[in-house]
Amino acid sequence: MKLIINSDDFGLTKSINKGILQGMKEGIITSTSIMMNMPGAEDAIEIIKANNLENIGIHINLTVGKPLRSDVESLVDETGKFYYRDLIGEKSTYEDAKKEMKEQIESFLARGLTLDHLDNHHDLYKHKHLMKAMYELAKEYNLPMRTKNGKLKEKAKELGIKTPDFLFEKYMGENISVETLKEAVSNKQFEVVEIMTHSGYIDDEAMEITSYNKEREKELATLIEAKKQGIFEAVELISFYDLNK
Repeated sequence: MKLIINSDDFGLTKSINKGILQGMKEGIITSTSIMMNMPGAEDAIEIIKANNLENIGIHINLTVGKPLRSDVESLVDETGKFYYRDLIGEKSTYEDAKKEMKEQIESFLARGLTLDHLDNHHDLYKHKHLMKAMYELAKEYNLPMRTKNGKLKEKAKELGIKTPDFLFEKYMGENISVETLKEAVSNKQFEVVEIMTHSGYIDDEAMEITSYNKEREKELATLIEAKKQGIFEAVELISFYDLNK
């Protein structure tokens, strides 16, 4: 079995970036995904360059902060910020969503960096027009992507888009434990499994911008403990990049 351990929200804040970098150095975060429109994005870019990180995806974000583009009116409220969570599906047009998604990808590539995959923030999978745009961009840039299990994963494979065989989403909140990680690596029916994580350190800035706080530090510490206990020795740790080999 091959295992991807991805940490979402790279670029959210500097403290979260610091925690993700530690996890990558410890060898228990095999890829991460950056939010190009958030306050810590520039710090994340510097970290990528300083540490020669290659396993970086785009965490497509249409629900928090402001868009990179100024001509995507259907995505924003009267303050210029994205509509939050499910409202983005109701308010957004396919055309505006795809323009902003593409801008987030291009703003990363413009730094001369290598892109590893696509995933997204706050379950954009619920909305057909947003998924249509994501599928099209994954095809355009020849990128693997994260999808939900079931029909969305089947659709990606029909389109020739590489994706892990199973997305393990349980490692959050009250389920942050070594036992949960053991469960993730024990399912041998899938060749490639992705564990979705949200590691990081929390400071005052992070407390203001995300409601998922001390759990991030617990996720990181538990991943490190699981490695010490040898939980990952029976699997091959890979990144999304390896799916395109």
